[in-house]
Amino acid sequence: MNNLQVAKDSHKTGDLTYSELSDAKSCLFKVIQKDAFPEELQCFMQGKSVLKTSSIARLAPFVDENRTHEGEKLSAVVRLII
Repeated sequence: MNNLQVAKDSHKTGDLTYSELSDAKSCLFKVIQKDAFPEELQCFMQGKSVLKTSSIARLAPFVDENRTHEGEKLSAVVRLII
C-alpha cells in the first residue's frame, strides 16, 4: 500500500512486514463491511444503535476504532471497523 504513495524508484521490495499485512487486512475489512453493512455503519456514524431489524443486531455489533484486538477471538460479536 505504501508503494502507491511514493515515487516508483523508492518502492520497497521483499516480504511484507507484520504491520503491512495488518494494515492490508484492516483495509480489506473496511471495504467489505462498508459494502455488506452500509445501514449499520451509517447508524454508528450518526451515534445511533443498529436497527433491531438488522441481520447483525443480535450479535451486539460495535465500532472498534483502535483495533487493539488483533488475534483475540470475539465470539458472537461483530466488530465494525470505520
